[in-house]
Amino acid sequence: MYKTGDLARWLPDGTIEYMGRIDHQVKIRGYRIELGEVEAQLLKVEPVQEAIVLAREDESGAKQLCAYFLAARSLTVSELRAALSREIPAYMIPSYFVQVERMPLTPNGKIDRKALPAPEGSVPTGMEYVAPRTSLEARLTEIWQEVLGLPNIGVQDNFFDLGGHSLKVLQMLQKVSVELDVQVPLHTVFKMPTVEAMAHEIGKREAEKAFGSEENDIVRLNEKGPVNVFCFPPLAGYGIGYYEMARQLENHCVVYGLEFIGDRSSHEDMLEQYIDSIRSIQEQGPYIFLGYSIGGNLAFEVAKAMENRGYQVSDIIMIDALRRTETIKSSPEGTSDQIEQILDGLSDTYKSYLTEPSAREKVKNKMYAYALYRNELLNTGAVQANIHALVAGGSAAGIAAPDDALLWRQATQNHYAEYEVVGSHDVVLDPGFIEENAKVLRTIVKKVIQETRQLNPTLS
Repeated sequence: MYKTGDLARWLPDGTIEYMGRIDHQVKIRGYRIELGEVEAQLLKVEPVQEAIVLAREDESGAKQLCAYFLAARSLTVSELRAALSREIPAYMIPSYFVQVERMPLTPNGKIDRKALPAPEGSVPTGMEYVAPRTSLEARLTEIWQEVLGLPNIGVQDNFFDLGGHSLKVLQMLQKVSVELDVQVPLHTVFKMPTVEAMAHEIGKREAEKAFGSEENDIVRLNEKGPVNVFCFPPLAGYGIGYYEMARQLENHCVVYGLEFIGDRSSHEDMLEQYIDSIRSIQEQGPYIFLGYSIGGNLAFEVAKAMENRGYQVSDIIMIDALRRTETIKSSPEGTSDQIEQILDGLSDTYKSYLTEPSAREKVKNKMYAYALYRNELLNTGAVQANIHALVAGGSAAGIAAPDDALLWRQATQNHYAEYEVVGSHDVVLDPGFIEENAKVLRTIVKKVIQETRQLNPTLS
């Protein structure tokens, strides 16, 4: 065999699937991306005549995708993102777009990739440029420009249209906390992704603590989908851990991430507050719940509480969540040490926020309360909801029983199903694994929608 530089893989039937060129494959935030595939999708956008996609390092040293294109007319980021989002996953959509008058060429007539300019002349977002009008807007704009590596950001430009993602959100919030001494809840950025809206919200919430008020316990993590999926947090305590999953499920379901609120209310009150928060988004059932790790156990308890109050939870998706049948005996010191170890091993999604000691202490306190709840929790009884158990390879949960790996089979009075997912327990939601595991989730959601419409034809 000759080393041609082509990338391929053997399929189970013995055929070889061509996956692109090794020299044009890059790794961005854990995802392996074939640049040629992104270029091919850009060329499908009607006015685009030529397209090149590169991986460039931003000021922090992180790699970002940057698309250069020649087009018959001016295009906005919103137009380009909308077109690409219909064809490729969100993680493959470039952070920067640069429209050029012509592509630089080498002496032998090929496109000179090294001569393409840095993405300072990025494509407009589609919004008319509005300069900062207050000192707060000016300071927020400076922070956004620093985090996103872009000049001339207008106060009505959308953070995510400018190339923002979950890590950038957390970096930006950290800078706002340090430089402005203001705590901004995560949900503010997702609900109000402009400098103008954020400045207005800060003006109302300056006295509040980050993540600390009762109305901050639920955040929308993506935009479009025919059904809602309410996701209960893992031990880290916040729904932001579902951000990459939510991007993979765009157009399939709207993902809401919930925060653990048992650190500021009794367990009974906590269940009532979750029910109120969920019904503020979706007044009537059927409801779909999801929980990763201890989040699955919490989802089960909330589902029981909702069913006891007459609400229908149709399905619960357990992502490597082992049913709690025994309490955990652990001293306060042992629990605290365990949390420190978990904090040190958290993914980058959380770590970029936890560099601030005050932020780390907040998360640690929430995790400690969550761990105490977990230690005493017993998942007793059964629910009407269907249960879908996603079992991670090699996890302790996966060896519990051959046909009931997570021990939920007897916890439902209806349908139970198990699915294998790739990666160990700690990485199933991480980049590099979630794009594959999201295929299982999309299959489940599609099935839930079909069954719901069969039972309720008026929802079709």
